Formats: sequence, C-alpha cells, structure tokens
Amino acid sequence: MESFKYITEQIELEDLASVLKNAKQAGVDLEFDKNRYAYGFNLSMVQLKISDSIYLIDALQVEDLSSVYKMLEDDSIEKIVFAFGEDIRLLHSLDCFPKNIFDLSIAASLLNFPPCSLSSLTFKVLSVEEKESSQKSNWLKRPLTEAQLSYAAEDVEFLRELYDHLTETIATQGITEWIKEENNKYDLSDYSNIQSFSPLKNKEKKGLSEYQFYVLEQLMNYREEIAERENKPGYHIVDKDVLIKLANGEMRLRDLFLMKGISKYFKNTEAKFVIHEVLADADSKSKSLNLSLTDPAIRKLSKEDYLVMTQRKKVTDNIVQSILLPVKNAIKDDIGEFASSFMFSNKIMNEIASKGLSGLTPYKQKLIWDYATKLKIDLSAFT
Repeated sequence: MESFKYITEQIELEDLASVLKNAKQAGVDLEFDKNRYAYGFNLSMVQLKISDSIYLIDALQVEDLSSVYKMLEDDSIEKIVFAFGEDIRLLHSLDCFPKNIFDLSIAASLLNFPPCSLSSLTFKVLSVEEKESSQKSNWLKRPLTEAQLSYAAEDVEFLRELYDHLTETIATQGITEWIKEENNKYDLSDYSNIQSFSPLKNKEKKGLSEYQFYVLEQLMNYREEIAERENKPGYHIVDKDVLIKLANGEMRLRDLFLMKGISKYFKNTEAKFVIHEVLADADSKSKSLNLSLTDPAIRKLSKEDYLVMTQRKKVTDNIVQSILLPVKNAIKDDIGEFASSFMFSNKIMNEIASKGLSGLTPYKQKLIWDYATKLKIDLSAFT
C-alpha cells in the first residue's frame, strides 16, 4: 500500500493548487453515501492519484472544493476512473461536470473481461491481491478509521497501471475509437436534476385505486419532508410498505402510531396532526381531480391500444430475432461473449428495434452494418 496524504484543512487543499492545475492525468474516485446513513446523495471524500502521489480530500471537513471541481472539468486533464456512473451523477448534482473521462470498466468490457469489481480486475490484470469491500461502511461518520482511509487510497492506487495495460491491448486490438465513443457519453450527460429520493414507480400502483395511489404519494412526500429535515434516509422514518397499507385501508392510523419501528418523528403529536391534515387534503383534492375510489391506478388498455401495443411488440421482436441477435452472435464469435453483451444487451437491442440506429454510437452502427452485410441480412427496416 502506497502512502497517502489525508487532506482535512482548506489550507492543505490550497497548497495543492499547482499540482491540480498542472496535472496531465489523474486517477479519480469518490466515497459517498446515498440514502444509507443520511438523507440524499452526500459526498464524503474525493480520492486523487496524480503522478505517484495519492491525495484523500475530506469533503466533509474541507469546505471549498472548487479547485478539485475545476480540475475535474478541465478537458486537458485525463481522468482515469472505474464504473463512474453513480459518481458522475453525484458530481453533476453538485454542479461539477467532469470532462475527458477514461472509464476502465468500459475498457474491460470491450476487451471481453467478465463483469467484475475494480479489485477483481486489478487481480486479473496486475496479480494484485483482492481486497475486502468497505462500500457499506459509514463514510459520513468522523473520524474515519484507518481501514477506511486505506480502502479509499487503494481505490486509486492502481488506476494508472491498469490504464497502461488495458490501453496497450486496446491499441493492439484496434478498438481505441470504440473506447473514446463510449467514454464521450460522460461528457454529453447531464444528471444535474437528480432527486434525493427515488420517486414511486408504476409497480407501486399495483393493487391500488387511483385515489389510494394519490394518498400514497402525499404520505410519501410528507415522509421525505421529515427525512430531509432530520437528515435521515426515508426508510428510517417509516417503511414504504407501511404507507401502502395505510393508503389501501389495510391499516388504520391508530395502528400506525402504535407500531414499533416507526420513527418518533412520524408519530409524535405534530406528525399525527400533519398526517391527519395530509389525508384530509388528499381526500379533498382527489375529488377535484376526479380520482376514482375503485378504478385501478394502472389503467387497463383499451382494445384498440392493446392491439397497437401487441403489433408494435411483434415488429420489434421480429427485428431483434431476425437482425440484431444474429449480428450479436456473430460479434460474440469474433470478439467475445462479454463484449457483445456490453455492446448489445437485451435492453439496447429492444431500443434499437423500436427507435432505430440513429441513437447509437458510430462504431456500433458500423458494426451492425458490417456484420449484416457479412451475414447477408436485410437492414431495410432501419432505412
């Protein structure tokens, strides 16, 4: 384990200004909490490896991270990361939009590595012993343990070495442009409007009437108000399944207030009053919205709409089976199972079948055309 500098003071970060500004490449990782120990999406630490030095920047103790954000947004500095999807969502919510990202997990997938963790990839490529995960530990609690700090440092320790090994293979296989196109999606993405909690999904409508689902939405909104105020995850206040039972009439309010496992903030005197008000207001507004007490929240399709839907599905299924699957299988034979599944997952194939080729990266479009030509597959469905 390489040594690292743990930065907890603003002046320590200011001393790094020239290092951040003059970097040509940086390994980057984040530690954060997402509705596990606190409310919302919270940054705990930024880990950087620049040249041979590792810096752990404590985001809860260093107030101004603008110099770090500026470095991440600098297009002239390449950022080496691993599976950066959640990280970039968090950064966007903090008004930081990183550029020039090289995601090792994308490179590994296109090189036909099976899906794996950073630790597993490091072992496979560099023969470095796998480490135990600390992702479930509380990254918001201070002081951080030595084990947490070591884990955080190890997350960036071998990024450059992995980059060197993988890019050499990428060049040999002639897929450099594929990697660029995939990583460029990060530059084009925008998750700045990310919500602090997951909204209700359609599956939660199952078994509820229009009125009951509206009541559930209002109860969930109140739960989130309390969760945000007390800085606790929503499920620590009251479980969603309890609110569903309250909304559909399986549970009465007095039963709720007697239950164990419900936060005091959801059943104290103030909460009882507000919940009564929420239910009364929901009852009143549901009438003005003409919500049915009996009609299901998931509306049954009309006969005409059902026929349109089934016909559309028949067309997309045919495109997948007759065009995309044969192409994917041929790519699998030439490049490998994991690379082909990364490029053309079932979800991606269904999207292609329904929306066409225009939304694909150029290299994927070319692969489809080249393999279709080789297999003598008619692509007129896409023209």
